[in-house]
Amino acid sequence: MSASLDTTKSPLAPSARSRRSAAFLIILYASISFIPMVLIVSTAFKSVTDAISYPPKILSEPSLEGFINLFTERSRQSAEYLKSLPPPTTWYEKTVRKRQMVIVGPSRFIHRFVNSMVIGFGATFFSVFFGTIAAYAFSRFRIPLKDDLLFLYQLDSIIEGFGYEQDPRIDEILAKRDIKSDISSITDYSKEQISTTGQEALEDGIKFHYGNLDLSSLQFAEILKLPETVYGSVYLDSLRSATNVEFPKTVHGSIDLHRLQFTRILKLPETVYGSVYLNSLRSAKNVEFPKTVHGHVYLDRLPSAEKQEIRKRYPKLFIR
Repeated sequence: MSASLDTTKSPLAPSARSRRSAAFLIILYASISFIPMVLIVSTAFKSVTDAISYPPKILSEPSLEGFINLFTERSRQSAEYLKSLPPPTTWYEKTVRKRQMVIVGPSRFIHRFVNSMVIGFGATFFSVFFGTIAAYAFSRFRIPLKDDLLFLYQLDSIIEGFGYEQDPRIDEILAKRDIKSDISSITDYSKEQISTTGQEALEDGIKFHYGNLDLSSLQFAEILKLPETVYGSVYLDSLRSATNVEFPKTVHGSIDLHRLQFTRILKLPETVYGSVYLNSLRSAKNVEFPKTVHGHVYLDRLPSAEKQEIRKRYPKLFIR
């Protein structure tokens, strides 16, 4: 007598144990993913002190101080002035008084929020709208120079997916490209004044360097002249002592001098679009800092008194 086969259940169907294991893993993953949201919401109901405390406080006394700061403008006052005011009558005034502050009016949060929403949704709408119209025209109609226009669009933005692939002509063009000629055509520098390697940058007559300038091998520099402009970062992270270094006027990146300890005269670039790392510098008496630094200036080992003096001399710099 042959055994009967159960045709009501597929042999590929998962077992009850597999389903329970999958359900457990999904619930576990969802719980872990939900933790950041819980932390964000809980932080909103913490006081300012608890919100920025380190190590972070998981459990703290609930407070609406964050929302008061969001919707009001406050001003810090002296203890004598606060004593001259009548007692606070509302809960939010009491909370603000504990911080030695008074509410001077509503904040502009709503106005700024609406402004951001209008710009965000407006930019998205018009981008999608005009992009859809252009895509429909490219796909349905015969347009003069259609392939060339698509190629120009792909030159800076590689389209992948949706049936499009990177145009193979891009790699061909880049392989034949002379970067020095390209830079020379859009700047006032000749090809002989442009460098692309660290060795070329140290030659006489170089005024523009393209890319990061890596001079990490230098530990001591008595006489060092760098190009006027570096379109990238400058790495002198092994330099410990500098006597006569002529830096570029503009650096379109960061300057790494984090091991430099002593210097007689150091004139940094006028403009740095990144950060300046002088973490090991012990004295900045003979250092002329940049007028503009878009990042931070790191002076970890510098005495606090010297840091305060630099902040007074260069109020626009972010000293850390």
